[in-house]
Amino acid sequence: MVAIIFYFDSLHLSKSAYLLPRILILIVILLSVAMMIEQVLSHRKIHSSVSVKTDNPVLPDTDFSNDEEFRTEFYQVGVFIILAAGYILTIEWMGYFIVTPLYIISSYLYLKATEYYKIILIAVGFCVFVYLLFVIFLHLPVPMGILS
Repeated sequence: MVAIIFYFDSLHLSKSAYLLPRILILIVILLSVAMMIEQVLSHRKIHSSVSVKTDNPVLPDTDFSNDEEFRTEFYQVGVFIILAAGYILTIEWMGYFIVTPLYIISSYLYLKATEYYKIILIAVGFCVFVYLLFVIFLHLPVPMGILS
């Protein structure tokens, strides 16, 4: 839903500036749909294995409100929405090449996804890739913020 809001917000951008945000929004939407499908399938698999073990013919309970794992994931989604909102609110002011690595690093640290040096390599590598592809090769404007 948030990505769709950002898509409609990108409609006011000039033709030369909307390509990168729309590509990123499309990626976020596709990954979000894939994550939702994965969660539903995982939840069904867990509950179907429980009902098979107990020989209970009743359908598994699909009430997520008492599920501790669901509450934890809901909290994580909330944190990521706040991180994304902070990213979007500061990108024009501070610039893409300052805010993006900070966003990537903070996201990876929050997830405890990998070692610190890998997080920094990913953040810097992604920004270098975006700079080379979009600024140098495609000559597309990127918000520079305080670096301009």
